[in-house]
Amino acid sequence: MDEKQLNDLVLKTYTMVNELKVQMMPPKSMVAPDWVNREQLMAFLGYGNTQMAAIEKNKDLVVAKVGKRKFYLRESIDSMLRKSTENYKKAS
Repeated sequence: MDEKQLNDLVLKTYTMVNELKVQMMPPKSMVAPDWVNREQLMAFLGYGNTQMAAIEKNKDLVVAKVGKRKFYLRESIDSMLRKSTENYKKAS
């Protein structure tokens, strides 16, 4: 992969992160604006239950469980995406 392709990939990833932030902006009536529910994150990532369980097991995300529902700290989602971008750049 040449430098231009790498830069394009990094730009695309940061664009996706910004889109995630916009999509996950809490409605004004939301009680916990710093948290995202599992369904929202699964929809954004296009992941199923197995992939989500693997992410949780790797401890890349800060997870809170309330009853049967799981919530993820927004900052940990952003951090996970940035970390994967950095790892990709190192591997190239």
